[in-house]
Amino acid sequence: MDLIQSNAITNLHRLASVEDVLQFVRLCVDKNLIIDFVLKEELDAFIKPSNTSGSWVRQQIDGVRVKAVDKNGCTIYAIWMRESLMKDYVAYLESIKKTLSDASAFSFPVI
Repeated sequence: MDLIQSNAITNLHRLASVEDVLQFVRLCVDKNLIIDFVLKEELDAFIKPSNTSGSWVRQQIDGVRVKAVDKNGCTIYAIWMRESLMKDYVAYLESIKKTLSDASAFSFPVI
């Protein structure tokens, strides 16, 4: 993931599509960050008052809130997503798992 894309996602403090979730997860993996769930208050406190894009997230009562922390436990990113998006992401992962478990159907014989 390039820096411009990660800044767009993290500055908005929200994920809008399964692709956004995948990019966020890749960013965290690349930077050796751990993803964990957070309460609304923690995410709200993480968003700067001057961030007008992020302030929209503070108004959201429902949804899923996660943070990415470094090895010292310092929060680097805090993100919100719709609950349905989290379900879509889980369904996507399950479909990949199913495809990988059926991979023998796609293997070619060794010549």
